Amino acid sequence: MALADFLKKNEAKLKIEDIEKFEKSYRVQLPESMKGIYLQQNGGYLFRCGNPDFDLPLKNLYPINNPFRETGNTINKLLDEQKMDGLIPLNLVPFCSDEAGDNYYIRTDVSGYGKIYYIFSEFFDDFLENQEAYCVADSFDEFDAMIGKIED
Repeated sequence: MALADFLKKNEAKLKIEDIEKFEKSYRVQLPESMKGIYLQQNGGYLFRCGNPDFDLPLKNLYPINNPFRETGNTINKLLDEQKMDGLIPLNLVPFCSDEAGDNYYIRTDVSGYGKIYYIFSEFFDDFLENQEAYCVADSFDEFDAMIGKIED
């Protein structure tokens, strides 16, 4: 199964122009397969899914531009916060969270393009010292292929 298979349906839609504008504004390039998911549906809550190697099940896929609920985060909002606090490099784009509210990031710079990192707050300092220890997949497609149903 894949991440898109676990998205709870909502009416949030994006056009390719919206994604291109986002990429230009934040100077990032998302993988084509990731863009495909966002063109189907702009983020949302996830049915219980993840990977047995992950600490917790995934909770939501962050939308671009418009939140799928009033108080929800967007990738834009999270990147703006990253820019303000300067702790997480801007080449790491948050796209998904788990049940504890910790995030998965996709790397968008040339040297590590597409790698997926899991940053959980309890070990944030460790992440800053050794990012590669927190790499959970070498590409978005690999991450997507790891996702499966998690039983309660």
